[in-house]
Amino acid sequence: MKKWEGEKPEFIVCSHLSQIPVVDGSRKELCNDCGCSIWVSPSSNEVIKSFPGINFFCWNCASTRINNERTKTEGKGEEFELEFTYSPGAVKEFLEYTKKRKH
Repeated sequence: MKKWEGEKPEFIVCSHLSQIPVVDGSRKELCNDCGCSIWVSPSSNEVIKSFPGINFFCWNCASTRINNERTKTEGKGEEFELEFTYSPGAVKEFLEYTKKRKH
């Protein structure tokens, strides 16, 4: 498995089990905050393997964390900035999934 070559992300955002698309090779996991069932894609799994112990959250919990950070930052009179990236292969996984869904 390819090692993640970027900086260590603060956390990984994953889709809820009820959400689609689900790419081949995804595995079920639990959100580290609320414990709901989520999908971890193969490319996100690469990041997790490169950084054991990294947290992964459902969209709702990630949104709450981001909004809490925004509130703290803006409360100090600072500008809030959000940096994020896709894990390697995420776009490729999505495009492969959409090809399969068309047929």
